[in-house]
Amino acid sequence: MKRRTGMVILLAGILIRLSLSASPAVGSAPAATAPAGRLTVLARTALLFPADAEYRKIYGEQRPYFELKVGADIARNLYLWGAWGFFGGTGTIPLVDEEAESSQNILSFGAGFRLRITPRLGARAEVGLSRIGYKDKAMGLEVSGSGIGPRAGVAGFYNFSRTVFIEVGLDWAHASSTTEDGLNLRLGGWILGAGLGLRF
Repeated sequence: MKRRTGMVILLAGILIRLSLSASPAVGSAPAATAPAGRLTVLARTALLFPADAEYRKIYGEQRPYFELKVGADIARNLYLWGAWGFFGGTGTIPLVDEEAESSQNILSFGAGFRLRITPRLGARAEVGLSRIGYKDKAMGLEVSGSGIGPRAGVAGFYNFSRTVFIEVGLDWAHASSTTEDGLNLRLGGWILGAGLGLRF
């Protein structure tokens, strides 16, 4: 956990340095970018590819994932963000042929760097931490818990106007949790999706 947290802090430092280096020099004309403090709201639908191999055996190789994300610009290219998403489903446990039900929710916070390639086209990179909670039901038993781990992602976006944009991105959100029986669970996974956003 300390190693993962240290990596997130290192990546956040790199994002800050990129933002500072991309800022206009003293005396130069400011670029036409969003002012500091501007808010962004993004609703995204995606496919999540679970990190846990045993989970994939029961529920499949991918699950529909839905997420709501908000962000606030704090510098020319740097912003803070928070997101909440969830996925779940039902499946069948191999060998015993018993039905199982599972759900996970991912609460994330972090920092991001945004690069505008043209007035309409751009890209972003993000790092942060995620708290991933889970609840599993099978064979009359219910198990729940949570874990904290790193999150990182990249995306491209296209601006339809000053306020409306679309985004396509890939994220990695992962955490570990150990049940009372000593079973180690890998939570989260790869997230590939697209969304519609608004800027205020």
